[in-house]
Amino acid sequence: MDFIVSRVAMSVCALLVVGVLAGVVDIPQFEEPNAELSDIVDDLCRIAEEVAGSCAEVELVWTVPSLVSGETVRLTIASELILAGCAGSKAVARPSCDIHLWDWDGSMLNRSRVDALDALSAPLQASSGDLIMLESIGVEYEDLLRSMLFVRRAG
Repeated sequence: MDFIVSRVAMSVCALLVVGVLAGVVDIPQFEEPNAELSDIVDDLCRIAEEVAGSCAEVELVWTVPSLVSGETVRLTIASELILAGCAGSKAVARPSCDIHLWDWDGSMLNRSRVDALDALSAPLQASSGDLIMLESIGVEYEDLLRSMLFVRRAG
């Protein structure tokens, strides 16, 4: 009888150890950098689209993450693209909303002025640990109130 009880106890302990280790191994630390970078740009696109589509004045701060391996991610945000890179790996995404990298001065805007301001804006550069501000603001655009998404470094 002791033999059976000890075998059952050892089996239960083995299952507990496997369960604990499964939690450690399940972390995507073995994921390829390209897949991690794709997840990062997709996440930022999704957040930008949600902020832009909120139809309210929203201010959100997002931190540029590192890879699970600890490597630094370099992020470039342009008006039409978001690019993430790290150690030769890259990922790019195109958000479905317009991103503006300039500061609105409160003046009335029209399509040609917005296009000119977008063209003059340099891409935003950030690295892991940097804070990015995503802000949806109601602006006067061609005599209508319209929500626009502005992105800049926070702090």
